Formats: sequence, structure tokens, C-alpha cells
Amino acid sequence: MVTISALFVQPILNETEIKDMSLYTTLFDIVVLGYIFVKCVKPLVKAANIKLLYIPAAFALLWLEQYSLIINYFDNNQFAFIGSIIVRLAGLGLFVYAIYYALAKGRSREMEIET
Repeated sequence: MVTISALFVQPILNETEIKDMSLYTTLFDIVVLGYIFVKCVKPLVKAANIKLLYIPAAFALLWLEQYSLIINYFDNNQFAFIGSIIVRLAGLGLFVYAIYYALAKGRSREMEIET
């Protein structure tokens, strides 16, 4: 286990310590992404905005990507690693689509107001 003081005193870590830090940050990412997912879903379901539900779906895909990395950490399975890359790209693609949809909808509202 790597202590916080060891990161400041001796920032050069060996391979085992780097893998442990990677596991800890992955677990932290899973907790944060799960929290964001839960907090995003409730208001969007209440607002009944179907298109914006792509945002929590993207967070769910990023959560699945982190879970696949944990499987890769313990099992050293290359399919989990490749799957995590594919799921990450799908999640980021959903984010891009949701942002494009939100910006396009905002621009169409501006056009309606001006005319």
C-alpha cells in the first residue's frame, strides 16, 4: 500500500506501487461515476427529456469501462482491456452526440426568438 507521504517524499514508484495506485484510482472513479449517474438520472426522468438521457448512459458506459479495467487488473484478460477501450470510445461518442444535440437545440431556440 502506498502512503500519501511516500508520494511526496519519494515520487518514483516501483511497478507494484504503480499498479496499486491504478487500482485505487479506478475504484475512486467507479464510485464517482456511480454517484454522477444516480444524480443525473433522477431529474432527467422527472423532466421526461429522452434525448438528454444519453448523458447518464455515457456515464454508465464510462463506469463499465472502469469495471472492465478492474477485471483486467485481477485477471490480466486482454478481452477486458480491449472491451474497456471500446466502451470508453462509445461513452465519449455519446457525450459528443449529447453536446451536439444540446447546442443544436439551443441554436434553434435562438432562431425562433429572433424571427
